[in-house]
Amino acid sequence: MDAAMSSFDKIAREPSPTPNVVPDHPSDTARKKNEASKSTTTKAEPVKPDTNRLSASDAKVPEAPEVDEALNADTAPVPDSKPTVGEPQKPKKPSDFLREELAKQKARAEAYEKELTALKAPKEDPEKKELSEKLTAAEKRAQEREDELRFANYERSEEYQSKYFKPYVEAFNTARQKITELDVVEIKREDPNTGEERILQAGRAAIPEDFDRIAMMPDGREARKLAKQLFGEDFQIAMSHREKVMELNSSRQNALNEQRTKGAEREKAQLEQRTKAQTESQKMRDQLWNAADKKFAEKHKDWIQPDEGDEVGKKILSSDMAVTEALFKDTGHLDPNKVIELHNEMKNRAGAAGYLEHLLKQTRKQLAEATEKLKGFEGSEPKEGDAVGEKKAPGGNTFDEAFSKFKTSPASSFL
Repeated sequence: MDAAMSSFDKIAREPSPTPNVVPDHPSDTARKKNEASKSTTTKAEPVKPDTNRLSASDAKVPEAPEVDEALNADTAPVPDSKPTVGEPQKPKKPSDFLREELAKQKARAEAYEKELTALKAPKEDPEKKELSEKLTAAEKRAQEREDELRFANYERSEEYQSKYFKPYVEAFNTARQKITELDVVEIKREDPNTGEERILQAGRAAIPEDFDRIAMMPDGREARKLAKQLFGEDFQIAMSHREKVMELNSSRQNALNEQRTKGAEREKAQLEQRTKAQTESQKMRDQLWNAADKKFAEKHKDWIQPDEGDEVGKKILSSDMAVTEALFKDTGHLDPNKVIELHNEMKNRAGAAGYLEHLLKQTRKQLAEATEKLKGFEGSEPKEGDAVGEKKAPGGNTFDEAFSKFKTSPASSFL
């Protein structure tokens, strides 16, 4: 069998790639190949490397004639990667093609593995990070609201509902259901006058309302008497359910009272904290306000400091400053319409302040120039012949003459 299988390659024919063409037998192909090799050796022409042949890394499945040659040359050695000049290339064996294909597939598998590793590696997703931050912020807000609700209205909080109220309600409903498994005993009493027995309590199956009557008793002693009257020897069953319900109800009430106390303390602490924060904030605002006032006073001394002896200007400045101070601090004592009117007036004054400063500078500049010019005329006297009118007599009193003219001339002549 082994011999037959080893010679199978020499018997079988490779399918022809051309339709309707019968391929050569492997033996004929080998014979033609040998003849071609001999003729090439006789001519002694150098054989050039076949640049169209594929290397081991990118080899493709050969065409049918090359496969035939490989199949008929199993005994040929594996050719070198580079053919020797002057020697014919030797055909490859099927095992060579398998090795090349295996190397190619291994390289491809390694590339795929690297790509898969890169894809599996965790990457920073901006959207995921943003959603995570939003979720954290939402959870924080929910917790803050839950805390606020726990102190403001503890009965509506999730903690109270799940920890205290729900267990209490479930225990009460369970007790009402379990009580229906008992029987109310019959109670008879003989009438001392007639000797006839009278039924004071008819026997029947218990109903949920029977437990309600026991649970609503003001204390345990009264509840125990009623349970014995209703259920006789089974009264302990009803009492055990009642004790559990009462215990859960007590825990519920204690939690409410504790949270009310804590809520009052927390509210007091928050009020103190808010008051302290407001006081510190007001102190900081006052400091900034005073600093701004000082800075403005240094920059515009002429605006807020009246001239010495100007009582009218001082009064106007003081009144306007008081109104402005009230408008920018506390207007609760003023009429709303008056506040609007004053705000509008101060707005227009503030808007015109720059232009008024410009006019003031110009006026003071002109006054300074006129004063300087007037100083040039001080101490000078008119020369003889410059005045219009009669010349004064020698030895006359100039002041007396001027005074006599003043008394006889109308007042309009001096305007």
